[in-house]
Amino acid sequence: YLAEQGIVNLALESPKIYRLTEQQIEKIIKGLARVLAKVGVISQVSQKVKLNSDIPIYKRKYVRSDSNGLFEPKKELMTEVKAGEIVGLITSLENLTFTEVKSPESGKLIMIRSNSLVSSGDKLFCLGLT
Repeated sequence: YLAEQGIVNLALESPKIYRLTEQQIEKIIKGLARVLAKVGVISQVSQKVKLNSDIPIYKRKYVRSDSNGLFEPKKELMTEVKAGEIVGLITSLENLTFTEVKSPESGKLIMIRSNSLVSSGDKLFCLGLT
């Protein structure tokens, strides 16, 4: 999403973000800055790290499939959704019936599966909750 907007960004896979301490986050930022400096994306690494309070940190709620079929998203990544709003459809391959997949609560779609076959228990989307 950010790359499509022309914004330089990095994604970081980590344990649940709300379990990271501020010191751990600062260490991660310093390490990423050293990598970016090494490959020439930035010119130097500042010794002082200041966390930008504008960076959103979300609690996450994963929504999983309760059936098998073809998942078709109906919302875009980073869209705000309300509780009960339809986020996608699952089409059963056995009888071609549709099941609406609704958001269990309000939040921002920070991950959503593309059109693909899903099985019961597969992650369909993730809500960012503030």
